[in-house]
Amino acid sequence: MFPGEGRGPAAPAQGLDPGLRREARLRGGRNYVPLPFRFVPRYVFPMAKPKKRYVCQACGSVQNRWMGQCPDCTEWNTLVEDAGAVVTPFSARHNLRGGGRPIELVGLDRDVALPERMSTGIRELDRAIGGGLVAGSATLIGGDPGIGKSTLLLQAAA
Repeated sequence: MFPGEGRGPAAPAQGLDPGLRREARLRGGRNYVPLPFRFVPRYVFPMAKPKKRYVCQACGSVQNRWMGQCPDCTEWNTLVEDAGAVVTPFSARHNLRGGGRPIELVGLDRDVALPERMSTGIRELDRAIGGGLVAGSATLIGGDPGIGKSTLLLQAAA
């Protein structure tokens, strides 16, 4: 039997500690049955605290921890702690104001060397994927179930 399912006027308060009995009396008496526990969140997420960030003196890139060598410009001992605003790891990596390394853009009118392709040994597969497989790339092979994708790839790997 649950609290509140008894007989008579004192039923809601039976089996409860004095604090819950008092709460039941204050909240409306007979039909109010407080739960014998309180909801307490299991995890409390603290407010964001200021994080340290390290700025490379050579290229201006921002890292969230100190390293001996800057990963962007590969210069040694150039990272210096910078006490900035609240910085999360996401904003530290994606902040465009923090600098970075220059990337040379290639115009579309210039001739670019195509990557070397390795033949699979199956002429029709090589033709379908543009002349063979490129080292370091991923090629997606798709088709209906039972069409022979695995068989084709096993033959190409042999």
